[in-house]
Amino acid sequence: MCRAITGAFAGLRADGVAGLPRNLAVLHSPLLRAVAVRYWARTMRSATGEQWFAAHTRHAGAEMRALADDMAARITDSPALTELLRPPPDTALLSS
Repeated sequence: MCRAITGAFAGLRADGVAGLPRNLAVLHSPLLRAVAVRYWARTMRSATGEQWFAAHTRHAGAEMRALADDMAARITDSPALTELLRPPPDTALLSS
């Protein structure tokens, strides 16, 4: 995830996109990758991570897919982002 975010910020900067959130852009600079990994690991395991990300994501599948598709269309030169945004395998086949 952190590699994908770092790549996404690099792609957005290269495209001249203005208004990037400075705190996240700095956190996801290549030199701070280890800090970003620790920060997000701690955040995602916390009650805050549940509230800010997990609960919403579980109930907003169409919105999450639309956001992922938009990012994939805008940033095409990031292998980490491409991997992160790859749709999951069809799990319906596993339950039959």
